[in-house]
Amino acid sequence: MISLNADLHTHTIHSHGTGTVEDNIKQAISLGLKRIAITDHGTRHVSYGIRDMESYFADIENMKKKYAGVIDVLAGVEFNLCSLDGKSEDFSAYADRLDIKLLGYHKFTAMRDARSYFYYYLTPRKDIVKNTDAIIAALEKNDIDILT
Repeated sequence: MISLNADLHTHTIHSHGTGTVEDNIKQAISLGLKRIAITDHGTRHVSYGIRDMESYFADIENMKKKYAGVIDVLAGVEFNLCSLDGKSEDFSAYADRLDIKLLGYHKFTAMRDARSYFYYYLTPRKDIVKNTDAIIAALEKNDIDILT
């Protein structure tokens, strides 16, 4: 029987989740998890990306301290794929505060160029090869831990 001991992809009220960072941590503890990653959507998501990075990281850092020795809390971001050539969001300014990095394609992401915008938002039928190539390029260009 498989036993899960971590949840490495969670969202909070900092993006489109319904609970706070602490709510997620308490739920993880109640489920017997040993590790949780807070991985809200990156800032280029127009509808529900993180709006205040400093507040986001401060919230996670406070909870890491509060729950130290109880559960391992990781700070992360679910980066958005932003172009057909594999560009994602630039979080180099926060690299030293990130424990885990996720990457996914999401609708309503601000694309980095017109070609990508027209492809992702105005092309009625998407090409599996183009999408796969974009994801592979993003994985090659960025230090990503998990593909979502």
